Amino acid sequence: DKTDAGMMVGGGDSPAMETQPAADEVLALANATTSPSSPVADTPESPVERVKVRIKAHGKFGIILTIVMPTTATVGDIVDILAARGLRRRKIVLAAQLPDRAPEAMGGFRLPPEALNPNDMLQESWQVGACITPGQPVYLLYLGIFEEDYLPLRDHPEREPDTDEAGAEGAPKEEAAEDTDPPGEAVRTAEDARCYEVLVPVVHVRSAPSTKARKLGGLAVGDVVSGWPYKVGNDPWLCLVGAARPSW
Repeated sequence: DKTDAGMMVGGGDSPAMETQPAADEVLALANATTSPSSPVADTPESPVERVKVRIKAHGKFGIILTIVMPTTATVGDIVDILAARGLRRRKIVLAAQLPDRAPEAMGGFRLPPEALNPNDMLQESWQVGACITPGQPVYLLYLGIFEEDYLPLRDHPEREPDTDEAGAEGAPKEEAAEDTDPPGEAVRTAEDARCYEVLVPVVHVRSAPSTKARKLGGLAVGDVVSGWPYKVGNDPWLCLVGAARPSW
């Protein structure tokens, strides 16, 4: 069955997933795709050296995203990937190390940047091959409010946009537009996908679908959680998909 061959439900085994990380190593960022700023192509004369970047959220969430990137890519490209998945750019901080005693409040996301050694904070202009140690994760410190920032907006239409979305009252237009993506940045191409591979996209659904629904590729759209769990301690059922995009 085509659907069963490309999909692993929960933590089961599937031939298509033999090289993928275990289910408990991955959480969130469904349908992960990327939009690199400067794609690099392999050639027989000059193969591209790549590094596996593992993004870790401090606390219970563990590794939330694994990306294979050229060593010449920048930390800014990682930020672009996270921003494309719904995180607000100005609230993303990436660090090579965490302090010895990091707070666990809100799953560890509320760790302030000033708690870090400045030398451990990764600058967007740095190349990943020079600042990321192979085998060591990169820590994501997200400065937003967990429930509001990760809750699908379609489920809460009454939510008022915050200052990052609408701009503070009276703020200069340039500042209000700082988080706006330039035209064409979100365009995905086959060439991009060849250079920036996101491993094991994860789809969150509120509950496990029936066997019949799985065989038909019939995950109900209304049951799909397009971002993170609704609240701390309420982890949804996971559906790991081998293809770049789920087929429902």
